[in-house]
Amino acid sequence: MELILEDTVVCLKQGIALMARLTPDTFTRAHPSCYDSTIGGHVRHNLDHFFCLEEGLKLGSVDYDARNRDEFLETNPEYAASKMEELIDFLSSIATADLDQPLKVKMDSCADREESNRWSHSSLGRELQFLISHTIHHYALIATLCARDGLELPAEFGVAPSTLRFRKSRDAQCAQ
Repeated sequence: MELILEDTVVCLKQGIALMARLTPDTFTRAHPSCYDSTIGGHVRHNLDHFFCLEEGLKLGSVDYDARNRDEFLETNPEYAASKMEELIDFLSSIATADLDQPLKVKMDSCADREESNRWSHSSLGRELQFLISHTIHHYALIATLCARDGLELPAEFGVAPSTLRFRKSRDAQCAQ
């Protein structure tokens, strides 16, 4: 399997492992100091983007603004984990050659201007790179919420791969 696909699966598996540790109460607890966000809200938002890519791949165009926003994903960690498993199955069906498949992509960049809804050219591989970055960003926010709830997560959860490589390199240099 191509590295970008493997890395995306790793991100989803981190989410599955987290879901197994969360109670529905922890998953849905609003944090007023963090704009009333919930772990479930971040998970749902993140998975919505994956579902847009999955659907858009069939059509050749991905509209990230046309997210389903399935509220059940925000309230049920077991359901969220099952959807992550489905996404892993989807990713496993992608051939390396498909990563260069061209896609048109739309994501609103400004609420006040109509021209912000333009389509851009991309590829499946590039959109997977985006989803990994987006996932890690939301995992960092989730890690903050978990810390507020006293739940300790693995040190690499919510940390960009380039940061992990930098830290490993730095630690190796310090050990010399």
